[in-house]
Amino acid sequence: MSQNSGRMKFKAKSKLISVFRLLPQKADRTLFRGKIPESEIQCWLDYVIEGIRGLTTNKSWIQSGHVADAWLLLEPCQFMFCHGVPVVLAFESEFFQVLSSFIKVRKESDGRAMPSTRLCNKIALLVSTAFTFSISGFDNNWSSEKSFKKLDASGILEEFLRCATVPYPTESADWNKHLYTTLYFLQLCTRILLQRFQKGKPCGDTLQAILDGKDGAKSGTSSKVMKRLQAIASASIMRATDAAEHEHGSCLGLAYGCNNCGKLVSKESLMNCAQCNTNYCSKKCQRAEWKVHKSECNQCTKTEFKNRKMIKLSVANVLEKRSDYINLQLTEACHTLGAKRNELILELDFLVNDGIVPAMDDLRELKISSITEYLEGCGEKFSPWVSGMKEKNPDDYARLVATLMAKASFSNRPSEGFGVLARTVGGGLWVEFVAFS
Repeated sequence: MSQNSGRMKFKAKSKLISVFRLLPQKADRTLFRGKIPESEIQCWLDYVIEGIRGLTTNKSWIQSGHVADAWLLLEPCQFMFCHGVPVVLAFESEFFQVLSSFIKVRKESDGRAMPSTRLCNKIALLVSTAFTFSISGFDNNWSSEKSFKKLDASGILEEFLRCATVPYPTESADWNKHLYTTLYFLQLCTRILLQRFQKGKPCGDTLQAILDGKDGAKSGTSSKVMKRLQAIASASIMRATDAAEHEHGSCLGLAYGCNNCGKLVSKESLMNCAQCNTNYCSKKCQRAEWKVHKSECNQCTKTEFKNRKMIKLSVANVLEKRSDYINLQLTEACHTLGAKRNELILELDFLVNDGIVPAMDDLRELKISSITEYLEGCGEKFSPWVSGMKEKNPDDYARLVATLMAKASFSNRPSEGFGVLARTVGGGLWVEFVAFS
C-alpha cells in the first residue's frame, strides 16, 4: 500500500511540474509581466527552494549523485528563467545559494564527486539560461558584471563551471547558445576575472583544478567548453597583470576601423580627417588614401561634417550603452547565420515612421545580417528601410554597396570587428567597421 502511495505522489508531483514546464514554453513575454502576480511566481519558487533544501540530506543523493525529485524540481526552472520576472526573483531569493549547497554536499562526500550526468546538464543549462535572460530581458536589463556577481555571491558560479564540463548526450540548440554565451561573457568580464578568478579564490581554484584534470568530469568534456575555460583562465592572468584595464572595469568601449587599412583603433588613438571626419589609424594611412578620398572629402560641407560627427557620437553612445546585449545578439547571429563576426553588419534605424530622430535609448529590436547578403542583393532579408532605399534611391543604395565592398575588402579585417549601418536625419547613412574594446 505504501509503495502504491509513493507512486501516486510521484505521478501527482510530475503532473504539477509539467504545468510549470509547459506554461513558460507556451507563454509570451507579457504573461509574467502583470498577468500573473509576482507573489504566485514567488510561491512556486519557494516550493522549489524548499524541495531542493529537503533533498540536500538525502542519502541516495549524497552517495550516488542522483535523486529523481531533484530533476523534477529543476526541469521547469530552465523554461521559467526564459522570462525576466522569474529570473529576477530567483536571483533575489535563496534559489542559487540553496542549489549551490545541494551540489557541494555531494562534493564533500568525495572531493571530485559530481551530480549525475542528467542533473549536471540541467544545472549548467538553467544557470546559463538565467544569466542570458538576466542581461537580455527587458524586465531587468542587468549588466553581465552584475549577474556574475550575484552568481558568484551565491556560490553557484564555481559549481556551474564544474557541471559545464560534463558532456551533453546530444548538444541541443539551447545548450550551445546559452552555455557558450555565458562562458564567452565571463571571458570578457574584466572585473569579475580580477576579483573572483585569481589564485586563492573559489572560482579561480576550481577553474585551475578543472584544467589540471583534478575536478569536473573525468572524461568526455566538449573540446569547445575546454577551449572556452582555457580562454577564461588566460584572460584572468592577463587582467591581473594589466592594472590599467582593471580601472576600466567590464565596460566595453569602441574601436574604429581605419578607412585605408581596416586596422581597429581605439577612440583615444583615432585620427580623423578634419574636413569630413573619416577615420584613420595614422597620418601615413591618411596620406596613402588621399588620392581616392580627395573628391569625396572636398564635397563635404560644414553642415555635413557636423552631422557626421553627431551621428558618430550617437551611434557610439548606443553601442557602448548596450554592449552586453549587442554582443549577445552578435554571438547568436554567428551561430544562426553560420558566419564569422567580421562578416556581420548591424542595422540601426534612428528614424521613427520616417519622421524626426529621437535619441535611441533602447535597442529592443535590431537587425543583424551578413555583409555578403548586401553585396549579393538579397533584398528580402533587409530591414524595410534598406529595401525601400534600394527601390526609391538606387544611387544611394549603389553608394552603400560600394562602401561595404570597400570595408569588406580589407584583408586584415580583425575577427572581433563588425559592420554598423545607421539611418539618420534626412535619410543619411552612416557605415562603419567597429569592435568592442
